[in-house]
Amino acid sequence: MKVWINADGGSDKLKLSLAKALEEKGISVFVGKTDVSAHYADYFNVTSDYKYYITIYNGFCAGTIREAYSREIQDLLKEKGVTLMIVFDTELWLEGMKPYRFGDFSGYHAKRAWDDNFSEKEPDIEDVRTFLMDNNAIYCAGPDAQTIMEQFEAGGYFEWEKQHK
Repeated sequence: MKVWINADGGSDKLKLSLAKALEEKGISVFVGKTDVSAHYADYFNVTSDYKYYITIYNGFCAGTIREAYSREIQDLLKEKGVTLMIVFDTELWLEGMKPYRFGDFSGYHAKRAWDDNFSEKEPDIEDVRTFLMDNNAIYCAGPDAQTIMEQFEAGGYFEWEKQHK
C-alpha cells in the first residue's frame, strides 16, 4: 500500500511522526509539503498508484471541510482510485477543549475562514459531525500519531468509535 501525506501549516511534527508510524507498519509513504495550500495542490498531484491521500489540518473551518468533500475534489480522487483521509491535528487544541473535539465533533460549529471560496452559499457548518457523516468522510482526529494510527487502521474515526463503544 502507498500513502501520500502532507500537512497544513503548523502540523509538520504530526505529519512526520504519522509518516514514520505508517512506514513502521510496512506502508510506503510519500511525504509532501507542509504549507497552507499543499492540500489543495496535492489533490491534483497525487497519482493513481496511491491508496490513500492524507492531509493534516491543524484546525478546521467550513471551507477546508467543504473543499475536501466538494464534488470537484471527490470526483477527481474517485477517478484516480485514491481514498481521501483527512487528519485533524488536535495537539494545539488541547487547552480549554471539550473532549468531543478529539473526533466526535457533535454540535461543533465550523465558521467560514477569510480565504474560504468553497462556502459561498452556506458560510458555516452548524454541526461538523453531521456534515462529515452526510459526506461519508473518512477522517481521523487526535493529539498524536498513535491515536491517529488506531483510527486509520480501523478505517477512520467513525469505525474506530464503533469499536470503542
